[in-house]
Formats: sequence, structure tokens, C-alpha cells
Amino acid sequence: LFGTLLPFYLIGVLKLGLDDETDTSVPFTVALVPLIVYLFSVLTSSRLTYFYGKFGRKTALSTGTIICVIALGSMLLLTQSSGWVMYIIAPFVGISQTMVLSTGINFISDVVGTKAKTGAFVFGIYSLLDKFSAGIAIFFIGSTSAYAK
Repeated sequence: LFGTLLPFYLIGVLKLGLDDETDTSVPFTVALVPLIVYLFSVLTSSRLTYFYGKFGRKTALSTGTIICVIALGSMLLLTQSSGWVMYIIAPFVGISQTMVLSTGINFISDVVGTKAKTGAFVFGIYSLLDKFSAGIAIFFIGSTSAYAK
């Protein structure tokens, strides 16, 4: 959901990279911020096993959630003049996304165990609920007055 709405946030709220209002091309900065998020996601996923071994998965989930809340909460405070701070926030978003998503899927795997029949059902329900919740969130965000023209 974050990756879907990030370009709209960068262009619509922060006006990042929009020097000329008549220019319709996609600014480089709109691609750079998601790239930073994804690079830090990949780097974090490569070190997540080490983190699990040293601190545990519950700590990883808690830490990722705290980082996510702080990073996304700080995005609420950004304005056009402070849009450059997004380059500092982006790595923390990538780190937190990987920690929360990977650890959550690990916990689901623990619940399923080695039961193949129930495993397919549990992961199917998880995927279905994930898609439904993302679709509902996008619907409500898209129907707000900020996007209605």
C-alpha cells in the first residue's frame, strides 16, 4: 500500500521535484525515494536472519513496528519546504517494512507448521485479507477530498 501511494504523496503533498507546474513528466526524485526504500528493504532482508538470531523475532517485529510508526508519523509533519527530509525517512521506511512483513510471514509459518493442507488455507486467507484491506484503504484514501477534483 505504501509503495502504491508514495508517488502520489511525493508529487501531490510534498511537490517534490515539481519546479514547473506545467511540466507533466515524472521527476527523478519521484523514482529516487522508492528506490531508496527498496534498496534498504533488500539490505535489511539480507541481515534479518542475523537479527533474529541475536534478538529474536518478537523483538524484530516490535522494532520494525516502532520504526514504522516513527517514520510514517514524521511524514505527517512534512511540508513542501521540508520535503528533502523524505530522503532521510525513506531508509527507515524500507527497514521497517522488511522487518514487519518478513517477521509476520515467519509467524504465520510457525502457526501452520508442517501441515500442508492447513498451510495453503492459512496463507490463502492471509493473502486474500491483505488484498482486501489494501483495496479498501486505497478506496477510502482515494475518495477523500484531497484526491477528489
